[in-house]
Amino acid sequence: MERTALVDFQKYIVPLATVITPNKFEAEILSKIRINSKSNMEKSAKIIQRMGAKNVVITGIEGKNNKIADFILEKNAKYTISGEKIVNTNHGSGCNYAAAMIFAISANKTIRESARFAKEFTYNSIKNAKKIGKGVKITETKNPDKIHSELSHAINEFIEIKNIYKNIPECQTNFVYSKQRPKSTKDILGISGRIVKAGKEVIVAGNLSYGGSKHVATALLTVNKKFPQIYSAINIKFQNTTITKIKKSKLKISNYDRNQEPSNVKNNGSTIEWGIKNAIKNLKEPPDVIFHKGDFGKEPMIILFGETPKSILKKLLKISG
Repeated sequence: MERTALVDFQKYIVPLATVITPNKFEAEILSKIRINSKSNMEKSAKIIQRMGAKNVVITGIEGKNNKIADFILEKNAKYTISGEKIVNTNHGSGCNYAAAMIFAISANKTIRESARFAKEFTYNSIKNAKKIGKGVKITETKNPDKIHSELSHAINEFIEIKNIYKNIPECQTNFVYSKQRPKSTKDILGISGRIVKAGKEVIVAGNLSYGGSKHVATALLTVNKKFPQIYSAINIKFQNTTITKIKKSKLKISNYDRNQEPSNVKNNGSTIEWGIKNAIKNLKEPPDVIFHKGDFGKEPMIILFGETPKSILKKLLKISG
């Protein structure tokens, strides 16, 4: 781009933007700030915002442990959304991100929700990239996986629940959704990392993938074998006040005692399956909630179950806060 064109772009185009989505290198050109630290990243975004863009998203900030993040600056908020990096040279990811962002905003999603949707959409387009000719791979979007889209939407709603950080346990949270007739945890969609608490903010650290969850997925798989209408689950922090709210809300509740766990079960690492089986063995209807009060060195936990992620959110809203 010619320098005069860049000046005109900054003067006439940027002020029209509800959101502008430069990658790291484009942001450096626009702001004339080298992004080599968190403080410089924020400075760069603020300079671009002062040009007139209401919201700024700087994409492609590489981090440790094969992570890549987007930095978002709104009028009264700043945060990052992190995910797994795909080592793949491709063409089209920036356009996919911007298009997905526009789509979500036009559907009345918040900037945060839109940024999460755009990141997930772009991640999948890169993951599905194909080599068509002799050049680099071209990103490809496929028909959306209904399970994936429903769970992704539910996770976005979950992290926006007021004071939900109070319900995140020390081991963090996973939210899962299963295919029809699951045979193993590989048939269950979950977060490859966790939903984590950072102060009063809740962050999704990881991407959705089948087999992404072990513990919560195992609990769901065990319940599904007896109650095949149950396809979704989430774990939250055990609190006596939460148990009281669950009982008052008339949700169906069950529990198991980890102190009664046989030594061979502990040694085999099949605690969750053993515990859930014990909790449901005498039930004639599927439970909404199963909890345990922990054991030596083991955190107590509550797991909510439902037919869909949306049904779980409805239950959470009754007991959270």
